Amino acid sequence: MIKTVVMPILFALFIQTSACSNEHPPEQPGATATRSTKNYLTFLPAETNLVFYANLDEIRQTPIGAALRTEFDATHADEEDDYLDFVAGTGLDIKEDVYEIWLGLIAGEGDESAGGAIIKGKFDEDRIVNYMKNEHQGEVEETSYRGHKIYMIEEREKQVTFLDAHTVMIGDKIWMQAVLDQSGNQGKNVLDNPIMSELMAGISDGNQMWGAFNMDELSDKWAGDVRKNSPFKGTESIENMKSFVFYSHFGDKADVFLKGNFATADEAKTLAEMLIGFKAMAKLMISNDRDAIDMLNDIEIGTDGTTLEISTSIDKEFVQKFKEKRKTFSGGPVKLL
Repeated sequence: MIKTVVMPILFALFIQTSACSNEHPPEQPGATATRSTKNYLTFLPAETNLVFYANLDEIRQTPIGAALRTEFDATHADEEDDYLDFVAGTGLDIKEDVYEIWLGLIAGEGDESAGGAIIKGKFDEDRIVNYMKNEHQGEVEETSYRGHKIYMIEEREKQVTFLDAHTVMIGDKIWMQAVLDQSGNQGKNVLDNPIMSELMAGISDGNQMWGAFNMDELSDKWAGDVRKNSPFKGTESIENMKSFVFYSHFGDKADVFLKGNFATADEAKTLAEMLIGFKAMAKLMISNDRDAIDMLNDIEIGTDGTTLEISTSIDKEFVQKFKEKRKTFSGGPVKLL
């Protein structure tokens, strides 16, 4: 059903997130709507300790992006009719009309966490809002804040605002208001946060997907949650991680890099050794499958001082092999996206 299948996809893009002010209008996107991330990072509050960015428009135009798209479409083929109804109703083809996404999160304990997103694409506000109202009869609340129309589906506790035909802001109420307030008053933003600024500066230009997570400022409760929900022992190594970054460049293949920073080299080495052990154990479990072993061998794990480093490459052949080997890796269906 479109309400239960496609709307969660829309709100996975929309309702995870944030907002900005009319006093700082973004650039109008061109045909591809590829833009500098800095303009939108300035909308994220200085307290933000997690940032994620994806340039979906550029990724879609690469060979590996096309391969991932083909696999995604094949995996969700049974939802195609509902999706086409959604596109007809909203004028929004999520797979084509969403260009770039910025996610920001202020992570705290329980209800103290707040997050949001800025999404660039091609949006018809009237059609999308009418669709939401038709799908959720009597449940869409409309308010305003700093001159913006704010939409919220009751009990979802997330808000949506359309800045213009190219930019949507979505997020928790407290997050949205904080972003609107600070951007309107020229307040400090995440680029004024010395830790986050340093983490993002360490991510090279040209990566179409990246993320930075300052874990050092999180509460002890976060460490407790990791320990409670972890499927394996040795989670203290993860709890001691001070920050984490990842970045990926897409072309003929996707080169993926992950780095975890620790207070000491011994902590980084301990987690690296544990992950290398898991990799060896996995290879033993599939010792009769050469292709699967080759895929695991492509994952490189090591350390550089206090930094844990993991890297791998994903090409079209990997996508096909993964599709064939998904039961080997998981014991059941696995979706790439």
